[in-house]
Amino acid sequence: MCAFPVVYNEEVRLSAVVEGCFARTVDDPRLDRLTRLAAYITNCPLALITTVSTVVDLNSVHGALKETLPRRFPREWSLCNYTILEKDLFIVEDTHLDSRFRDAPFVTGYPQVRFYAGVPLADAASNRLGSLCVIDHIPRQLENAQLLALRDIGATVNELMAIIRSEWENRAQTEKPLQTTA
Repeated sequence: MCAFPVVYNEEVRLSAVVEGCFARTVDDPRLDRLTRLAAYITNCPLALITTVSTVVDLNSVHGALKETLPRRFPREWSLCNYTILEKDLFIVEDTHLDSRFRDAPFVTGYPQVRFYAGVPLADAASNRLGSLCVIDHIPRQLENAQLLALRDIGATVNELMAIIRSEWENRAQTEKPLQTTA
């Protein structure tokens, strides 16, 4: 039994993560623009795009902690794991008041997460593969306009990931080795 909740179709979801390009897409400037926009709109110091598989991978990071955050960490430490359980936003206004998270390493230690808002990222088959999230070191609430903008940016990330996946597939087709006949 695992130490974190999983979605009902976890095996299908994990296969979709492997088949998609989420886990391979890191430091794409198009994604970086969207995390920067999410941080700006919500006035949060940190914004991430993550892939949630058996671990959590950071695909894009915006904020002062960019250079010091690990690019991969255990899934059980992650609020993003809870985001993929949802069809819409997952928000924790104060992690110190939530029994699921108040003793978690990312709350009690670095990077001292107090506020989290994440929107699940999904493929065309609605498999939730990761999250777009914003994080702060103080408790807070987002305004309705900020929540709507976060959802819109998440939808844009989903659309961009589909484009990136087709780019990967096209590249793979053109890079196939030539077969010779004997």
